[in-house]
Amino acid sequence: MWSLTERRRKAHRMLKLYNGLSEVEAVGLPAGTDPLDPTDLNGAHFDPEVYLDKLPRECPLAQLMDSETDMVQQIRALDSDMQTLVYENYDKFIPATEMTNSIKLYEELQETQNFPNNLVKEEQSWKTHKKYLYI
Repeated sequence: MWSLTERRRKAHRMLKLYNGLSEVEAVGLPAGTDPLDPTDLNGAHFDPEVYLDKLPRECPLAQLMDSETDMVQQIRALDSDMQTLVYENYDKFIPATEMTNSIKLYEELQETQNFPNNLVKEEQSWKTHKKYLYI
């Protein structure tokens, strides 16, 4: 199955698509970015080993520290967005569940109130069929 990080990326991308961004913008690719780049953090073909091998060779320590700070902030923002989505959907789910339960109770009440009428109809149906069965 998908890891937690992959699910978060997918949810975040879907939220961006819902808000009207194009597929490329939703994935977070600037114009001209290679979608097959294994070092692109937001790419579908991201390879952490290649990224971690390349990063220390090409970046000074200060840039690595800044990158780590940015990633931590992005992770916290994504966690906050996800938590907000969960709470919003939960608030919609509770009334829907209550409505479903009330409809079910209403239907059960209707069935119990119509039971005598249904019994009479069944009896009439059996009498009609009984004529044809014993001919």
